[in-house]
Amino acid sequence: MGLIPKNIDSFYKSNLDFGGLYQGDILQADKIGLKEEGVEGSPDYWMVITKTCDLSFKNDEMTLRGENISLTPISKLKLILKKFNHVESEILSKIKPPIVLFAIKNLLSTFLLSNFNNKKIKSLLEDKISRFMFLPPDGKIFNEPMILDFNIIVGLDGGDAEEVDAALKSKVLELVSPFREKVAQNFATHYSNIGFDDSCIRDDAYLTELQAKYNETRGLT
Repeated sequence: MGLIPKNIDSFYKSNLDFGGLYQGDILQADKIGLKEEGVEGSPDYWMVITKTCDLSFKNDEMTLRGENISLTPISKLKLILKKFNHVESEILSKIKPPIVLFAIKNLLSTFLLSNFNNKKIKSLLEDKISRFMFLPPDGKIFNEPMILDFNIIVGLDGGDAEEVDAALKSKVLELVSPFREKVAQNFATHYSNIGFDDSCIRDDAYLTELQAKYNETRGLT
């Protein structure tokens, strides 16, 4: 497939480690109960977003350095509801921290073909659309370009041995460093963005006034 980058090893590991769960691991949705059959747009894959240092799964057992295990989903509304259930459960008991996931979506199904132009693709590849992040095809699991959707997040129960075991067995891809850290950085940037109305200082009239004032102070008027 021509869309597979020549440096594909800079994105994904060639050998999977099924003995541990790490940030950037990509899980198959149906094996962790997050696939809604017959529901259009229901993600087939999810990615773990929890920091590896806070997420230690070894031999189906979990030890925590922090209180949370986070995953970023590639998926649907049903999962969001499930996340809220986990949040409520975490409030009641700290011994069952969530594994946080975010959803992975098909690129073409996310951007309608009528709006799928070079400008939008370029913005996506240059990380100028904070909600999404491009995942290239590897030719084995992803046969076409995919995207991470940071707006869709769900959680698995890290205190449930069966869910942990299912997560380990559902792993299909692992990200490699520094691409793994880049994903985490983009995820953090998306949620740290602050928006406010600054249209008045972006206006051409304000720019003209500013330039005139600057020229006045330099004696150019």
